[in-house]
This record gives sequence, structure tokens and C-alpha cells, in this order.
Amino acid sequence: MLSLRQRRTIRRASQRAETPPDSTDDELCIVPLLDVLVNLVCFMLIVIGTPLFLSQVDAQLPKYGPGAPSWSPTVLLTREGVHVRDASGAYAAGCTTRGAGLTLPKVAGDYDWSALRYCAEQLRAAHPDARHVDIGADADVPFQSLLSAMDALRGDRGQHFSEVRLVATLR
Repeated sequence: MLSLRQRRTIRRASQRAETPPDSTDDELCIVPLLDVLVNLVCFMLIVIGTPLFLSQVDAQLPKYGPGAPSWSPTVLLTREGVHVRDASGAYAAGCTTRGAGLTLPKVAGDYDWSALRYCAEQLRAAHPDARHVDIGADADVPFQSLLSAMDALRGDRGQHFSEVRLVATLR
């Protein structure tokens, strides 16, 4: 059996020492966590926002209604090739005569951009007062092909058409 003195000693040793209320030993310090989270959010905004800013395409939608131009050449990119038409009708293969069908079929599985530049020259010669051309594409046409077609219609320094407008296609 334990004596009174031994029991007091054991009791004191087994009791926890109370910490003062101003002690922060048991609290979780979240300031470093907040610093990391704020930095991550800023980094993510920059990483996500920069490509969106750099990948903008300068495009104008056509105007309809009173005062809108009555004629505009139209180029349509499809899976098979390119259709070119103006107010007088569609251009036949090669873009030299008028007729139905595909104006510029694909060559070796790719669009013929030099032939599209030639068509832009033909359209410009036939309609020297035209400043813009409308362009559309089917849903399965790659976006890069649409951009290449816009570049071909503008020409090297905008000598063909200064404005290339995107139009919706219904096919």
C-alpha cells in the first residue's frame, strides 16, 4: 500500500499542467496555408487567362437590314473542299467559270490555299469596290483551316479583302 506522501506525488505527476489562455501551442497556424492558396489562385488566373488573351481572332459579323451592302462574296469550307460564290452565283472548279459543284476540291487530303488566293484575286477583279468577304465552315472543319482560309482571302498585305467576316452555316 502507498503512503499519503507517495499518493500525492503520483497525483501531481499524473495531473496535466494547464496552459495559460494566451498560449498558441495547440492552435493550427493557417497563415502559411493562406499564402500558398492565394499564390496558387493568382498563378492559375495568369496561366488560364494568358492563352485566352493571345488567341483572339479579329472577326466581324455581317450587317443586315437597311443600309447593309447587298452583295458580299461567300466562301464555305466543307469536309470535301471549298465553295466560292458571289451575287452572280457559284464558281465552278478552278474559280475561272461559273457553275455548280465544288470550287476547290482538296488536294492530297488538304485544302489548296494558293488556289483560294487565286479565287480571291478573281473575286477582287470582278468586284473592285468590295471590301469584305464572308466565310463559313462546317462543324467538322478544323479551326486552323478556317484561320488559313481567312489569311488566304486577306492576301499577304490585305490586298484582296481587308475585312473577312464569319458567318453561320446551315447544313
